[in-house]
Amino acid sequence: MAASSSKKKTSRSTGKKTPAPAKKAAKKAGKKAAMPASPSSSAQESSAKPMRLDYLLEKLEEEHGDLSTLPPLLDNLDILFLSHLALQMSLADAKKAFVAIKTQFVDWNEIRISTTGEVKEILRGATEPLELAIFLKDFLQRLFLEQHHVGLEFLRDRSNPEIRSFFKKHPGFAESSIGLLLERVNDYPVVPLEVSTQPFLERVGFGAAGTTPLARQKELYEKIPRDRVLAVSLLINEHGRATCPPSDEALDCPDCPLKRGCPFPSKVTPRQRAAALRSAGK
Repeated sequence: MAASSSKKKTSRSTGKKTPAPAKKAAKKAGKKAAMPASPSSSAQESSAKPMRLDYLLEKLEEEHGDLSTLPPLLDNLDILFLSHLALQMSLADAKKAFVAIKTQFVDWNEIRISTTGEVKEILRGATEPLELAIFLKDFLQRLFLEQHHVGLEFLRDRSNPEIRSFFKKHPGFAESSIGLLLERVNDYPVVPLEVSTQPFLERVGFGAAGTTPLARQKELYEKIPRDRVLAVSLLINEHGRATCPPSDEALDCPDCPLKRGCPFPSKVTPRQRAAALRSAGK
């Protein structure tokens, strides 16, 4: 009887043994393989297709309008001021202000000698129309005192470093506005964009991971006709500021014209999506 009892104990004890490490690892691997990939997994990120550039530009133009309704951009001041206005207000309001300036004033010199109140009225779409009016008039006055006329055509004879040096003495213009002048005057081979647009371009998959802002601007330049540089710059700057800003929580994905073809919403966390929806509802 004793021997029999001993046998039973051994048998029970053996039955309770934990699986060997190899079996444990196999079980764990099996469970992991069976689990669905998380939304932020690298598999999903690699499967998201970058947005086609022609689709991106077509939708942005539908949303923000093209430049066909604008008066001809005759000189360097036209390019500089239009791009500057577009960074101080919505692109739609900037185009209205530019049309008003070109139709209600004889030229930029008349803006210089007009009252601040008259100029401010045209710029009412800006966040700070009075400050913008003072800035424009002040720049035109300094330009007149230096060059004895109001215009920037003298920049055609200057190198890129000389043009940048000129704007260091006359600060206040964004890098993309100066870049548009460089492209017009010296065929600077980029589509000038503000640094704040880079997250937008990354989200739609334009440019390889880790691409520098300058490399993205050069790649854009190679993919579009030369006469589209200004329009593409204004459209991307507008969208990267108003609808797809750097902060994920400030995104306006629900109202974005690109949402059907954008690979980014699939990567947004629930918290970020909820924040974007709250922002759109305000």
